[in-house]
Amino acid sequence: VSREELRKECSERKADGAQLAARIAEGAERLEWTEQQRMKAEQGLRQEMMEVKSGMKKETRDREAIEQRVGALVREEAVRREEAIDRESRIRKEGEERLSETLSLAVREERRTRERELLRLEERGLVGGGAAAGTAKGNADGSMETRGLRQAVVDLQDRVGSAESRQKSAEERTVSMLDAIMSGLTGPQAN
Repeated sequence: VSREELRKECSERKADGAQLAARIAEGAERLEWTEQQRMKAEQGLRQEMMEVKSGMKKETRDREAIEQRVGALVREEAVRREEAIDRESRIRKEGEERLSETLSLAVREERRTRERELLRLEERGLVGGGAAAGTAKGNADGSMETRGLRQAVVDLQDRVGSAESRQKSAEERTVSMLDAIMSGLTGPQAN
């Protein structure tokens, strides 16, 4: 083997070695770049996980706070509804008592009036000198008074009936309003 061939072979080996060293250096750079990208991706993923966890914790706290507020509103509305029902019941009872007192007063007044009229008729009958004339006139006046008394009782019953009807209508409106309020409070909670 000549020197020329040895030199040529040596220079080829050096060129191959240089290419191999360049490839090794390039592979090392690629490996380092890939590792850096992987670390960046991991760091980004960790950051996203932390943000998601933080967001979930905040959402859970917000949801619990809303549930507490809604619960408090529902309890408060229930108390208000009970108070309104109690107040309405009390007002109804007071109205019934007033109507009863008015009726009793009207009956007592009518009784007094009848007793006075009866006494006056008896006095007329005795003073007028004729028992038969007094009796006939007394019967006529008595039937007129009876009709008047019946009419007064019918009028009083009509007033009591209309007052009860107004009372019932007011109660129904109040209950309807309270139901609407409660359904408005409980409706958003279901969504």
